[in-house]
Amino acid sequence: MRTTRTLVSLLPAVAIAAAIVAPVATFAGAAVGACPMVEAEVPGVPAVANPYDPDQADVRVTFTGPGGARFDTPAFATVEHSRALVGGQEQLTETSGVRWVVRATPPVAGDWTWQASIRVGGVSTSTAPVTFHCEADPDTHGVPRVSDVDGRYLSFADGSPFVPRGENLSWYGTGGTYDYDRWLDQLAARGANWIRVWMPSWAMGIEWSDTPLGDYRNRMDRAWQLDHVLAAAQERGIVVQLVLLNHGAFSTTTNSEWAQNPYNAANGGPLAAPAEFFTDPTARALFDQRLRYVVARWGAHPNLVWELWNEVDATGGDPAAVTAWHADIAATIDELDPADHLITTSTSNFLDFAAPTPRWDALWRLPAVDLVQVHMYGIGDSLPLNLVPAVAATTTRAATYGKPVHLSEVGIDFRGPAETRAADPTGKGVHEGAWIGFFSGGAGAGMPWWWDGVIEPDDLYGTMLDGLDALLDGVDVPAERFAGGGAVAGSELGTLDVFALRGRTTVLAWLRNPSDWWHQPDARPVHATQLTLEGLAAGTWRTTLVDPFTGATTPGPLVTSDGDTASLQLDDAWVAEQAVRFELEQPATAETPPTAAPPPTTSPSPRPSSATPTFTG
Repeated sequence: MRTTRTLVSLLPAVAIAAAIVAPVATFAGAAVGACPMVEAEVPGVPAVANPYDPDQADVRVTFTGPGGARFDTPAFATVEHSRALVGGQEQLTETSGVRWVVRATPPVAGDWTWQASIRVGGVSTSTAPVTFHCEADPDTHGVPRVSDVDGRYLSFADGSPFVPRGENLSWYGTGGTYDYDRWLDQLAARGANWIRVWMPSWAMGIEWSDTPLGDYRNRMDRAWQLDHVLAAAQERGIVVQLVLLNHGAFSTTTNSEWAQNPYNAANGGPLAAPAEFFTDPTARALFDQRLRYVVARWGAHPNLVWELWNEVDATGGDPAAVTAWHADIAATIDELDPADHLITTSTSNFLDFAAPTPRWDALWRLPAVDLVQVHMYGIGDSLPLNLVPAVAATTTRAATYGKPVHLSEVGIDFRGPAETRAADPTGKGVHEGAWIGFFSGGAGAGMPWWWDGVIEPDDLYGTMLDGLDALLDGVDVPAERFAGGGAVAGSELGTLDVFALRGRTTVLAWLRNPSDWWHQPDARPVHATQLTLEGLAAGTWRTTLVDPFTGATTPGPLVTSDGDTASLQLDDAWVAEQAVRFELEQPATAETPPTAAPPPTTSPSPRPSSATPTFTG
C-alpha cells in the first residue's frame, strides 16, 4: 500500500549571518521521533584555492540538543544551480558563488544549537552558536535497518516493516533531473519505495577527468543534481541506494573508462592498473576525501543506503585486498555518518554463490556489510535463463551469510534494451524477476535493469509492481517470521510450482504453471487448482486471490486448518500465475498461538536479532 508523505519545511529563526536556508523536503528522521533534515549556511569561511580539500579548509559543526544529545558532522562547500528544460534537455545555471553548508537530521525534537569550528591555514576560529527549534516529523519511521525481529528482512528505525520494491534508475538521459521527476512519479503511483542510483562519470559523479583529483568544483552541477534526486525521492517516500563507485571506471575490459580515469597514471594519477586502487595510499587518501564530502553532503538524508561498489569483482582486484578495503571504508563511513545508514556492495557473478569456496566469501561475511546483493542476467534467446529457479537457488545460498539478501539487478539480457525486448516483447521477465526476488526469501522484490529503454517505453510499471503491492498490503513481513516451503499444488495440468511464505497470522502463496516462463510462454488455462499447506495454526483463515500482473483482488473461500494441514480449492481458471493471501481470522481456541515455528538459522547474523529463520524454497 502506498504511504503518502508530507512535504515539511523547517524555518527556525536564526542570526542573519547563519540562516537556515530553503525549505527541506523530508521523508523520515534519522531515528524515532526525529526532526526533518535541516540545512544551514556556515559564515566566515575564508576563501582557499581548493575548498573541497579539508587540508586547506576544514569546517566541522557540532550539534547539541535535548538531554545532552550531541553529534558532529563536516560542512561542505557547494555552488548553487537552477535548472531549465530546453528542447528536451536539462540546462543548469550557476546561481551562487562558493557557499559553506551543513546538513543534519536532529534525532529528537526540541531546542538545538549548532556551532562551527573552522580551520584554515593553521588558524582555527569558531562561529557564534545558533539555536533553533525543531518539531518531530509526524510521519517519521527512521532510516532503513536490518530488522531486529527477523534478520532476513528490513525495517525502519521505529520497527515498522520495509519491503523494498522498485527498480534501478542508475543515471539520467538528456532530461537530467527532469527524467528522475518523471520516473519517480510513475514509481510512487505504483507503491514503489526503493531505487538504485549510481554516481558515474557521465551523470552524477563528482570526480573525473574534467576536474583535478580532489577538486570537485567543475562538478558542482552534478552534485546539485543528486541533491534534487534525493530530495525528490524523499518527498515521494522512496529510499535511494546510492552507488559510490562502478566497475567500468576501474576495469581494462572493452568499452571501460579506465583510459579516461583521472586515477590512471597515464592521466597523471597514482595508479598503473585499476586493481591498485584498493592498496595505493595516495588513491586511498583521495577517496577518503571524496567520501568525507559525500557523507557530509548527502548523509543527513534518512532515505539513503550506501553501496560502495557496483560489481567490484569486475575490477580485477585481489579478493583479500578488496575485502580489507571494504572493511576500512565502512569503518570510515561509520565515523562520518551520525545516522548509521546501511552499507552494502555488489558483485556480478551470481554463480560464485554456488561455488564450493565462493571467491567473495570473506567480503560477504564482513560484519560491516549489512546486505548481500545478487545480480543476475541471461543472454536473451542465445542463453535463456529461467529466472525463477535460478534466483531461488542463488538466494538460498546467499542467505547462508545470515543477512538480508536483495536481488538488486535482474534481467533476461545484459547486452541492451533492444536484445531484451526482442527476446521478451511482453516484459514477462521483468515481472518474474520482481516476484521471485521476494518469494525466494529475499528482503524485497527483484530490481530490473533497463529502466529507460524497456520499463518506461513499454509501461511495465504495473506488471512489475501492482501485484506485489496488493499482496503485501498491510503485512508486517518481519513480524510474520515467514518459513518457506510446506506447500504443494496441482491441477489437471499436473503438479504446479508453488512458492509459499508461511507466517504467524499470514501466508503468502504464489502459484505458477511450471511450463510457463518468459522464454516459453504457455497460455493454457489452469483449472481446479488444489493447494495444500502444512503448519498453519488451527483455526479459520480468510483468503484473498490476487492477480500477480494487475493487483486485482477477489475474496476467496474460507479455509479451516486443523493445525497440521489446510487445503484450498480454486475452481475458477487462471492463466500463468495466481497469488493467494491467507489471513488468520479466528484461532481454533484461545490457547492456540498463531505461530509458524520456523527452524533457527545455522549462520548467525552479524547484527543480532531475536529471530533469524532460514528459508527453504
